[in-house]
Amino acid sequence: MKNLWRNALILALACALAALSLGIVNELTADIIAQRLREELLQARRRVFVEAEEFEILSLPEEVLARVAEEYNVHILETLAAVGNGQQLGYIFRISTMGFAGRITIMVGVSSRDQRIVGVEVMEHEETPGLGSAITEPDFLDQFVAKPVGDPFRLGQDIQAVTGATVSSRAVLEACLGAVRLFEEVKE
Repeated sequence: MKNLWRNALILALACALAALSLGIVNELTADIIAQRLREELLQARRRVFVEAEEFEILSLPEEVLARVAEEYNVHILETLAAVGNGQQLGYIFRISTMGFAGRITIMVGVSSRDQRIVGVEVMEHEETPGLGSAITEPDFLDQFVAKPVGDPFRLGQDIQAVTGATVSSRAVLEACLGAVRLFEEVKE
């Protein structure tokens, strides 16, 4: 019985020490992790809208966000103005939607000058590796680039779905449609 209490006390101390160590490491690395996430987001913005030098966060009216979210079954995470040479070049929309296996987060850039999609990037997804994950491939995403905002964006006609991953493909399509709809709301 004495050994049982002794072992339980040792185990409790080991758990407390491990929890304390994890807490300290988390506290020490939280700023570094946050900085890396900000840098990754900035790099993604630059890939989606190559001409832009800086990005300004825009806030849209809640009723607009709610209307687009409901219409395309998406969640609008962020709207940015893409700025280059002191002029607004267009917009970037970061949108989350449901794929086959979970949420897909997509960034879409739309040019104000020619009213076309200038870039699409899948930021995060939980789709099946080797099948649904093909939505991240340039062969699929490049179909959206240079499409005018007035394009109907029909799956199977304007956009070819990834074979065997129609739900994932449709999710990306809906995010792009949501971005185009938001663009129509914010364009000057």
